[in-house]
Amino acid sequence: MLLGPEACLLCGATGTPACPACLDAVRAPALPPPHQVDACRALVDYHLARPLVTRLKNGQRRSLVTPLAAALAAA
Repeated sequence: MLLGPEACLLCGATGTPACPACLDAVRAPALPPPHQVDACRALVDYHLARPLVTRLKNGQRRSLVTPLAAALAAA
């Protein structure tokens, strides 16, 4: 149940469950692909973005889908 404005799970900024500044801060660094793989991409560094990922998966925070999907589409 949401009683007030939604806040970023990482920094507490109001208005979104994952603010753009935090999504930029947890973005995964570009790494060379593994042997015999043309390319691979990770949206976020899992260790930094763990609160977002676990709340989406285990806490059923569906409000995280929109900002994470937008970040993935922009990647």
